[in-house]
Amino acid sequence: QYEAALEEYNSSVNTNAQAFDGEQEMQIAFYDNIFTSVAEKGWVEDDMITDPEYLNNQLLNGTFNITKMETKTVEEENESTGIIEKVEKHNYTSDIALNCSNIFQVNDDTEKALSKYEYEKSIINEKESRLDTRQQNLTTELSAIEQMMKSIEETKKNNIERTFSIFS
Repeated sequence: QYEAALEEYNSSVNTNAQAFDGEQEMQIAFYDNIFTSVAEKGWVEDDMITDPEYLNNQLLNGTFNITKMETKTVEEENESTGIIEKVEKHNYTSDIALNCSNIFQVNDDTEKALSKYEYEKSIINEKESRLDTRQQNLTTELSAIEQMMKSIEETKKNNIERTFSIFS
């Protein structure tokens, strides 16, 4: 009976020990990076963290890093029931936030409004920058097309002159 129970246990462990899905792998990688960093560098409690100027300097100097997590809801089919369910998926990335311009200290409603304004302004500035780049690319493309059209016209003119010079 012991061997039968052991065999049953091992078979159930093997069927349940499947590979992780993509989301779980990303979560494991995200936390593994954090735990590895703590293991290598140690855990340091910083009493100065509540000082906004100190925190800002640490972020700008790259001593502290901010990572990004995105959550989105997707529809997935439940394997056991076959029913499609809405499931939240978390995307953890090890990308480091390089631009810290959207980090503000907020104490009252005026500063909240100002921080919201600054955040929305930075989004608009980013879109404007992308549009400027796109416009420059289109201008370059237009110039190349005009150059090509000139060379085609010149080639056409030269071919006509050569062809009619044969008949003269």
